[in-house]
Amino acid sequence: MGEVESTYSSFARRLTVMGILLDSHDVSLLVQGLPLRFRIGAQRRDDERGFDVRRIRIEPLDRIAEHCKETGIRSVGLRPRMRTERQAMIDGEKEWNDMYIQWDYARRNQRGPRISAEEVLEAINRHGWLRMNHRLWRRCHS
Repeated sequence: MGEVESTYSSFARRLTVMGILLDSHDVSLLVQGLPLRFRIGAQRRDDERGFDVRRIRIEPLDRIAEHCKETGIRSVGLRPRMRTERQAMIDGEKEWNDMYIQWDYARRNQRGPRISAEEVLEAINRHGWLRMNHRLWRRCHS
């Protein structure tokens, strides 16, 4: 367990340094975690290998999101949106789409990246970065 904690600490330090460096150049950092397929739904097709998620002691996305919250780094979690999308498919409100490449638990098909992009755009708008960066661009190019 010591190696795992050491790895998370190292990653957190590097992420913090990256945030500070980017901020010093007036560049906003937004971290987005990509959930594994078997963490978005309870359908057999989302977990064909039968992973026992109760045995997962550390949830990487939650750990990184917590670090981001503690350090003021903005982040976007996709799991809630992807779970909502999956439930809408199960309920027949949306056409079924795996959102992941068949038999792959991490790489997403065209629907997954579209959801990612929509969530990032929403965060960018929420934080006013488009307006802010537009002013910065004008200041640098005038």
